[in-house]
Amino acid sequence: MAVATACAMVEYGLYDEILYCFSLNNNFQSILGLLPGGVEDKEKAFYEPCLEALVECGYFPERVVKELNIDKKGEGFVSCKSHTFLRGTNIDSRTILIIDEAQNFYTDELK
Repeated sequence: MAVATACAMVEYGLYDEILYCFSLNNNFQSILGLLPGGVEDKEKAFYEPCLEALVECGYFPERVVKELNIDKKGEGFVSCKSHTFLRGTNIDSRTILIIDEAQNFYTDELK
């Protein structure tokens, strides 16, 4: 529901992009730096709820998710990031922030 509403708001020009934030479980978070590849390679397994929601809304994730964009030109309006890699990031006022499974976050992580 949140992804569908956010996509509609971007299409109507009210916002420019969607930032989909998810929580990593503690076991995965402790070995994250040891895994091969870049940030996107390490986090791809956690994109699935967002990708499924985009498909339900009639979008092709390969076109709208910046990290999966086929052309690699940065086109697209959805970014998927874990809270681990969002620390210290400034979020533009024209960005919709969707926090997936917010109950799994500590209060300090949501600040």
